[in-house]
Amino acid sequence: MSSTKMSKPTPTVTLGETLKTSSAPPRLKEAEDTINRLQQERDVTIAQARQLGQEKEESTKREAELKEKVVEASAAVDGFEAGAIDGFEAGFTRATRQAPHFVPSLDASKLHMYKEVVDRELVEE
Repeated sequence: MSSTKMSKPTPTVTLGETLKTSSAPPRLKEAEDTINRLQQERDVTIAQARQLGQEKEESTKREAELKEKVVEASAAVDGFEAGAIDGFEAGFTRATRQAPHFVPSLDASKLHMYKEVVDRELVEE
């Protein structure tokens, strides 16, 4: 009779599956540990990416709100400037009408709200 050797069947291990036996070859155990570590890192990275996406969305909304406030503030400043100029013009006109009352010989037609006196001369600003 002839003798034939029968080999033991090798266990099949799927990717990421935990080996249940302590007799697993060291390289296989290291590979499994590496796979588990990388899967955990992937999960953390995915969670961080989601968080960053939410933060970006919130930042975009906040940016839009701030831009709207800048537009509103600019409009308010423009309105204030226009009001200040109108008030300055009205005050100047009122003063030029009153000046002849205090100095009857004054020729108020030479007064100009955008001129000033430099070296005793009336000049443009």
